Amino acid sequence: MSIRSILKYIFFITNGIAIAMNGMDFVYYRFVDKRATADVFKTFEHDTNNTKVFFRFLVDYWPATLFTILCLVLNGLSL
Repeated sequence: MSIRSILKYIFFITNGIAIAMNGMDFVYYRFVDKRATADVFKTFEHDTNNTKVFFRFLVDYWPATLFTILCLVLNGLSL
């Protein structure tokens, strides 16, 4: 595996995480009237059902999920 292909994967993974976080922030902003920052992790650190809530979020806010998937696909095609 060449360094170029390793860098492509690193690029896709890091941008994928950032795009996913931005997709979640679209919805989160409506409820708290501020952008998600590192303090969002403090908000959810004591919750015990984060996995259930995460998958419920994907279903309830499917337009944001679909937009995020579309951005990830377009990002992958650019490689």
